[in-house]
Amino acid sequence: MFLPTRLIFIGDNLPRLMQASEIKGYPKYATLSHCWGELRSLVLRQDNMETFATKVPREALPQSFEDAIEVARSLDINYLWIDSLCIIQNNDSDDWGKEAAQMSNIYGGSYLNIAATSAVDGSKGFLGNGYRFNSGFRAKISTIHGDISCICVPKNLYEDSISSSPLAQRGWVVQERLLSYAPTRCVRAIESVSKKRPLLEYSWKEIVQQYSRGSLTRSRDKIVAISGLSRAAQHTKRFGYLAGLWRSSLIFQLCWHRASDIAPPPVEYRGPSWSWVSVDSGVTLVSGPRDSDTTNSTTLYAQVVDALVEFTGPDPFGEVSSANLYLNCRILYPINSSTELPDSFGSVYMTTWGISIRANIKFDSSGRDRKRLLYLLPIMSRVVDILEFSNPPAHRKINGEVEGLLLELAGRSPGCYRRRR
Repeated sequence: MFLPTRLIFIGDNLPRLMQASEIKGYPKYATLSHCWGELRSLVLRQDNMETFATKVPREALPQSFEDAIEVARSLDINYLWIDSLCIIQNNDSDDWGKEAAQMSNIYGGSYLNIAATSAVDGSKGFLGNGYRFNSGFRAKISTIHGDISCICVPKNLYEDSISSSPLAQRGWVVQERLLSYAPTRCVRAIESVSKKRPLLEYSWKEIVQQYSRGSLTRSRDKIVAISGLSRAAQHTKRFGYLAGLWRSSLIFQLCWHRASDIAPPPVEYRGPSWSWVSVDSGVTLVSGPRDSDTTNSTTLYAQVVDALVEFTGPDPFGEVSSANLYLNCRILYPINSSTELPDSFGSVYMTTWGISIRANIKFDSSGRDRKRLLYLLPIMSRVVDILEFSNPPAHRKINGEVEGLLLELAGRSPGCYRRRR
């Protein structure tokens, strides 16, 4: 059983902040997923915590918070967790880091998660006229058993509407949605409880691809905003977590690549260049070979020797201060950046060991120096078994594409490189 450090008591008309130590037992509570947007609303600070313990001023609450209180009360839930009201927001407070490390427990332990899907910020709420959806049409169908009245909507209306909603563009919401058991999304005053896939059914590849497409108010939150999912996912992994990647499949996950528009590199350090957390674009992770896959084989050209990650605090899923990766590689192919490489995406032909290889280059970010010498590091290639429609049908093995990294020298230390963004 789990209770967050603080909860808002909403059991009467006087909402107030309560510490977990003041609450008897483990009552059910709701969480709220919402967009902060540009609205600067009431937040918990060191200087108003004592006031909040007596009364959270209703007149200062944004409409989305009022709507969340209404929804929770209608379901006989007396406690509500909202990040801005339950985590101290002072810049000099370490409370945010401590609470961020508890996100898997906070959302995982909630009775339900209320997602203000339609609200771009807290000002207009989500129970009124918000995000507009195509509601389909009403039809009457005549059968031998009588007439049936129904409402016809597109097959994927709900998921498509959620995916394109304001809330879905927020990076934090991915873990809030997946960690909570049964989120209640209120759309145009209609409550609906979705049937969720258990978290264990999501692969890390799926999670990263969803999360990396979201936006963050603070760029430095890139690792922290997924730390709850990382902590929850560790139970399915045999080895450790390494700044957004997993040691058990690290050699394959190193071949992640950009899957959306190219973006400038981040100003602040968030993680090593060999991890997707170092870029602001949507990314695709490369899956390793499956145990049940007997038709394809993988040839590795590099091997992970060791990986070391240091953190700014005690949380091994939190902010990273530095990281190093040690590889043994068979090939490191130098390439002239000024004449042979495309601006953002294209193909390069290289010859090594007498074999001509076509390399598809996709840069992680914009603003590169064309004068620098770069290196192509092949990581793996797959041999694919294809079925030829001949008489009789026959199987033929062909060489698949080689996947790897584009590197540049990092400093003056020999053998030290970083992934070229």
